Amino acid sequence: MIYYTGDIHGNPREIVQFCDRHKLTEQDTLVLLGDVGANYFLNGRDAEMKQLLTQVKPTLLCIHGNHEVRPSTLPSYQTKEWNGGTSPWGSRGRPSRCRAPARRNPKG
Repeated sequence: MIYYTGDIHGNPREIVQFCDRHKLTEQDTLVLLGDVGANYFLNGRDAEMKQLLTQVKPTLLCIHGNHEVRPSTLPSYQTKEWNGGTSPWGSRGRPSRCRAPARRNPKG
């Protein structure tokens, strides 16, 4: 199933709790619609957030908002083909950004 939310501004705890509470699996996708905050401070706070997000099982698709540094400026990101397009990929080997159809809002 595909879920979506947005504007978590560097606070992934609700995302982790939602994934645990609803027992999301590797077969699920969670789309974060901008202002995730994973590439905002460019220091340990970003690393801590990314570490917390690695605890969840679904694929995370983060659409970068106006408060994020673009992946193309970060040497740790690579571009790969995914779902008929290209996407910057993070260290987990999963897409860090993608546009995907959304079906359900975890906050609703």
